Amino acid sequence: MANRATAMASIDDLRLVVALEKTGSLTAAAAQLHVAQPSASHRLKVLERRLGVSLFTRHATGTMPTQAGVEYLAHAKEALATVQAAADAARAAANLDRLRFGTFTSLSVPVFTALDGLLPASTVVEQHVRSGILLVADIVAGRVDGAVVALPAGRISQPGVHRQRLGIDPLVLVAPAEVPLPSRVGPTHLSRTDVVLASFSSQPDDVAQLLAQRGARVHMAGTAPIALAMARGRGVYAAIPRSCWLADRHDGEDALRLGQAFDATLSMVTGRPAHANLTGLATKLADALDLQARHRPSADR
Repeated sequence: MANRATAMASIDDLRLVVALEKTGSLTAAAAQLHVAQPSASHRLKVLERRLGVSLFTRHATGTMPTQAGVEYLAHAKEALATVQAAADAARAAANLDRLRFGTFTSLSVPVFTALDGLLPASTVVEQHVRSGILLVADIVAGRVDGAVVALPAGRISQPGVHRQRLGIDPLVLVAPAEVPLPSRVGPTHLSRTDVVLASFSSQPDDVAQLLAQRGARVHMAGTAPIALAMARGRGVYAAIPRSCWLADRHDGEDALRLGQAFDATLSMVTGRPAHANLTGLATKLADALDLQARHRPSADR
């Protein structure tokens, strides 16, 4: 009987016997492991000599494990699983300080500013700024860990994607300093008033039409920061999501909610399982963005 020291097997030994059981052929097992067949045959003979037992026998239908081989295989598979788990844990620990997070352009300033204050100082946030649809695809593909989007639930539902509703980000009418803010926004309160618009809606023309129906002269902007800068420069109103205004609010400015029809629902989407730094983050992020209470963080399946 071989002693314990000489009977120790390497990871490659364990992989060989598992591959040999799976393929039933030493040639096929060698090909699967990308080694030469003579090398695989020699490795198996050395292992069996160290153990003092035969692990496989050859039959007309292929190579089959002996009773000793069956017992050895059970432990070999368990050992390989443990080794893989150790490697996975090490990689996960190495990535704890790196978070790949995304959002769309208009929301990038408030979201990444909020994350900077919420995450540990050692966390490096890799910023991804692109459309919500592309960010969801990136999460499915494993290129991004999480994102804040303004998409309907049906456009987020994907295998391997978890969605949490963060809350409502209302569209507000922002009055730059020294520009009077109306007491409310009724059917005639914006008559012949210039408004620079940037919304989270996937159909911004519909939002513009709603404002035009109230008498506003609407000027479209590509992003909320651009809309705000244009409005300040012209001394006119901006219509942008409240979170974007709060992220760059100037002294003397005021804002008025435009109404429920203009609201946007924000969601945080992550992979399954979620990155460790994203666990429990939804509520804190919703608070940091000062989102409205309706549909505060709740999980979808």
